[in-house]
Amino acid sequence: MCMPMVMMGRTIQNLVNFLRLNGGFCGLLRNIIRVKVVIPDRKAATYLSFIRFTDTRMGLDSNIERGNPMYYPAVSIMASRAAYNNAAYNQALIEGQWKV
Repeated sequence: MCMPMVMMGRTIQNLVNFLRLNGGFCGLLRNIIRVKVVIPDRKAATYLSFIRFTDTRMGLDSNIERGNPMYYPAVSIMASRAAYNNAAYNQALIEGQWKV
């Protein structure tokens, strides 16, 4: 029972990334004609988890700074979301967007 669910989850995640990287369904058709179809790489920084597709927030709340009682809960929420992404995506997020 477990293996079919894992395969279904990976298939859906790959399909969503495949469509996103190719610019949606119309972009995919255009890329097929141009022979420039982009295949998602699970280890690339551009590969997104399903959690990332459902919640598009990337940055930390700019109104919450260190010393604010909501700072650590906000950081822990963003870090728990980041746990579902791959290492390359997390490195790009932390160094580029969060600047930590």
